[in-house]
Amino acid sequence: MIVSENAGLVVAGTRLVFNWYAQPGGDAYNVFGYMLNPANGNTIVILDDMSPNNGGLQTTAITFTGAQAGNYHFVFVCGAFDYTFGRLVGATLIIDNINLIQP
Repeated sequence: MIVSENAGLVVAGTRLVFNWYAQPGGDAYNVFGYMLNPANGNTIVILDDMSPNNGGLQTTAITFTGAQAGNYHFVFVCGAFDYTFGRLVGATLIIDNINLIQP
C-alpha cells in the first residue's frame, strides 16, 4: 500500500491526472486507488482495475465537483487474483506523474 505523506487540495474543477502501469506476476493483477479526506473520512475512487493480462501504460484523468472539495491523501493498493489456485501469484503497480491541476 502507498499513502501520500501530504494532502492535496481539491476544489470544484480541479483535475487529477496520473499515469499507471500494472503487471501480473504470473496471475491477474488487481489494483485499487482512492483519495481519502482525513477530516471526514470521505473517499473518491480513482483507480479500480483487474486483468490477467499485461495492463500497459494507462493515463487516468478525473475532474472533481464542488461536493468533493477538501484536502485528500492518495492511497494505492496492489494485489493479485489467484486464477491458478496457488501455482502463481503476484502483481506490480507503478504510479507516475500525479498532478492535481487547480482551475
